Amino acid sequence: MSLILTDSDNVAFYTFPAGFDLHAWKDRDFTTRSRMLARFGAHGGREVSDRAVEPRRVTVKGAYHAASQAALKTFLDALSQALHHHGAEYRFSWEAGSYVQVSHVDELKVDRFEAGLAFRSVSVEIRFVCPDPFWYSVTGDGGTPVSITLGTQTIGFTSLGGVPAPLVVQCDPTAAWADFTIENATDDGNLFRYADSGLVSGARLIVDGRDGTVARDGVSSIRHYSGAFLRVLPGENTLRYTGPTGGSITFSAPRRFL
Repeated sequence: MSLILTDSDNVAFYTFPAGFDLHAWKDRDFTTRSRMLARFGAHGGREVSDRAVEPRRVTVKGAYHAASQAALKTFLDALSQALHHHGAEYRFSWEAGSYVQVSHVDELKVDRFEAGLAFRSVSVEIRFVCPDPFWYSVTGDGGTPVSITLGTQTIGFTSLGGVPAPLVVQCDPTAAWADFTIENATDDGNLFRYADSGLVSGARLIVDGRDGTVARDGVSSIRHYSGAFLRVLPGENTLRYTGPTGGSITFSAPRRFL
């Protein structure tokens, strides 16, 4: 198993060395309120689809045996720098293609012990704080444009994750879409309405249920939006569009698990 730290685009910026011996992995410590509460009201949104879930703390324990004291210092310096990642959020990942989102590390313990006559081996304990407690696959679901040819059109969406996931909706009209609704009939009929005379041919609307944002051509247009940010349930979902025809809608959602 290769432990990796990646940025938000899944680009690796640190890979634990092959000599890192993983001893233990604990990941189910739900001890404090979620930081997702701070996202309530972001960009004018009224809620996010995760309903302020509790965070996860992932503790990794292992040991590293360096060839020299200089090599040990290089390892510790690089590890410390990577774990802080310039104060930005990142992902803790592994080679199987899954990750958990990390806000910061609240504990890094390093204990040196003797190997022969030199202190060149250490035991390491890292505790990642993950306000979003889900494990994600690097492969999401959906992502294929669907042509809108009917005023009321149902679209099937299969979510292969194990828990509900926030839905991202991208609308690319080829006509004026001044007023329309999208509903997930599978999820108790949750829906949203978007009424905006500026959504015309060539414009692009993105309703992002992950962040609770609505943007037309990259500019917030949440004032034209009402209703819930949609999510998809595990398995088959029935999404229903009602409004003008012409253009396409692309639905996508992260694939995630507890």
